[in-house]
Amino acid sequence: MPVGFDTIPAGAVASMVAIEQKYRKAGNSSPGAITQRIALIARFLAAKTPAVNVANPVTNADEVAAIAGYGSEAHLMAITLFANMGNFPALVDYFPLTDGTTAATGTVVFATNASSAGQWTVYIAGKPITISVASGDTPTVQAAALSAAINADITLPVTASPSTGTVTLTSKWKGASANLINIMKNYTGKEINLQPGGTTMTVTTLASGATDPTLPTLSTMFGTTFYTWILMGLNDATSAAALETCFTTRVGALIKKPTMGVMGYVDTRANFLTALGSVASPVRNSPGSCYVPVEGSPMYPGQIAAAVVGQGAVSANADPGRSLRSLPLLGILPGFGVAPWDQTQAEAVEQAGGSVTEIIGGQVVIKDLLTTYKTNAGGAADSSFRYVETVCNIQNKEYQIDTMFRSDPFTRATVITDDDLSSKDYAINPKTVKAYVTSLINTWIANNWSVQRDAIIAGLIVEIDSGNPGRFNILLPDRLSTPLRIVAVSYQWSFAG
Repeated sequence: MPVGFDTIPAGAVASMVAIEQKYRKAGNSSPGAITQRIALIARFLAAKTPAVNVANPVTNADEVAAIAGYGSEAHLMAITLFANMGNFPALVDYFPLTDGTTAATGTVVFATNASSAGQWTVYIAGKPITISVASGDTPTVQAAALSAAINADITLPVTASPSTGTVTLTSKWKGASANLINIMKNYTGKEINLQPGGTTMTVTTLASGATDPTLPTLSTMFGTTFYTWILMGLNDATSAAALETCFTTRVGALIKKPTMGVMGYVDTRANFLTALGSVASPVRNSPGSCYVPVEGSPMYPGQIAAAVVGQGAVSANADPGRSLRSLPLLGILPGFGVAPWDQTQAEAVEQAGGSVTEIIGGQVVIKDLLTTYKTNAGGAADSSFRYVETVCNIQNKEYQIDTMFRSDPFTRATVITDDDLSSKDYAINPKTVKAYVTSLINTWIANNWSVQRDAIIAGLIVEIDSGNPGRFNILLPDRLSTPLRIVAVSYQWSFAG
């Protein structure tokens, strides 16, 4: 086959040394793994005026605060997100979400003068605020001290106003979800022992927040950008449905950008099961939504979701097929006085499509991260999309397939049969396509994203469409690797006889 040139004349006779250069992919090298990209969807403070539902690339929590305000829902979640990603250079876009209509309010009430010195500690969305109390301090003095300490910390999601022994707390953003900003006193035994004598502090948690914002159509808002993770501050049924609709739209054959939406949960296990529904009667049922509970945690649910997305993005970027089990949710406090779930309780939650966390050495870690998917379109039980890692694996592979066929030599290719001969590198036949796909499969096998290479290759079919000579039809029967879930040991013993 003769060597062809694009710019050097074939019939040139004058002396010269000519070098024509152009990029050519080396062999059948496969595209790199997808870069994880996170869509952070949360509210901003009334003093800020960002364009709503528009992507703002951010690299740290302070940049989010500059857009949304310190102590906003977005800032609160961003602190946890970036802490869990560490030095990983994630791609994060903040989408400002319009506010609700009514802020949530709560109170901290002090009664009687202190008979001895001590300390009060109040946790607001998991962050401790401590004040010192001297013997003889009145309720009004204590309330003023706590109010000043709260207002001095601009990262908190509430403001404080003191009045004759009472501190009124008001959420910085509005809506029913603001009622989930947890207020708790004396979280640890040490803090209980340090409290002053003769006086009491009563916490009434936030309530009366109303009317969460209406979410935009997420798939439309995202446009052509491939977001692997959606970090949602809201965790109500309407928001969960929006995540599910987004997945259904973007997993389609023409978009090819499946999403994973994550929401946090802090209520009881019983209420969590109600929110999920059962296999027989599913409430949530989608490969694109993931509910992560930490029962009784003093954190805001959006912080739990942020920790999961931060850890998940780092892991999936390194290896999209690897289990997310045992990853720590940094900064997330476990529930106070909440008994750990036993194996039967955890099993019931997972059967319902819920994720499970556990406490190891005082640290909240992921036990199993599940999607809410339980049944297929026919209503039959279906475990194919049970685990989040499955979606991460598929996201990566769809990205690689799409990238490969949008690159040379396929961008301006012509189609020829395997029996045709051509000197053009852009003349593509089924054997060439199969070679490129096989190279991709080899990468997946080498990275343990797929297994049983021979079976995949044996089932691989590439053909020219019989009705459209400019179309290749490809059957790629992938076999995903399976993360380790259960180790069952039959330990039998006896005495020597």
